[in-house]
Amino acid sequence: MTKTRLIFAVTMALLGASMISSQAYAQGNSGEPGNKVGLIDMEEVFKNYKKFNVLQDELKADMEKSKGELEGSFKRLQAAERQLKDSTFKKDSDNYTALESRFTTEKAAFEAKVQNKDRQFKRRQAEIYKTIHGEVQDIVQVFATRKGYSLVMRFRRPKSLDSDPRSIAADLNSSVVFHRDADDITDIITSALNRHFDQTAGTAVKRDSKVRPVSGQKPATNRTPTRSRSNP
Repeated sequence: MTKTRLIFAVTMALLGASMISSQAYAQGNSGEPGNKVGLIDMEEVFKNYKKFNVLQDELKADMEKSKGELEGSFKRLQAAERQLKDSTFKKDSDNYTALESRFTTEKAAFEAKVQNKDRQFKRRQAEIYKTIHGEVQDIVQVFATRKGYSLVMRFRRPKSLDSDPRSIAADLNSSVVFHRDADDITDIITSALNRHFDQTAGTAVKRDSKVRPVSGQKPATNRTPTRSRSNP
């Protein structure tokens, strides 16, 4: 899909959500055009974005499968260790040396396999976050441009029932002290992402676990966050 077609598709996806809340924006966010500030809770977006959850479920399934494979290797390693410990051969004998060599080889192979799998899954996890973050930025940029926002900031929605000390500390240290409901575009962006996912990529992701951005293009490697492109 070309960039022009992507922007058109995203714009159409946003149109439905923005029409529903257009009256609220007109009443609650009446700053001068080009000087509006929007807020987005990225944690909420990720948690409620269907594509992110699909990719996470696929990753977890592959990790469970890998765990089963590693258990087989671990059992072979344990067997080699027991055979070495139960051996009646003298430690300086050829037979003992052969058993010890087998155990050392099994141990090195198992540790290498574990490290390799760990790197693979961490890389996939990073790619998932990178891809989803890029898609959020793309849609936020389209929405902010259409609605006249000059700045979109990350924030954490207050959770009044949250008693976790870390969450309370995060709320106390938040850069956002006050905001109007109309400033929070989290639900609009999430709705647009899910609508676009349902229309264009809802089934493709399950057939192909390879991480892809919504647009079908490769994720940008030097993407500049929307919030740093302009000043409040």
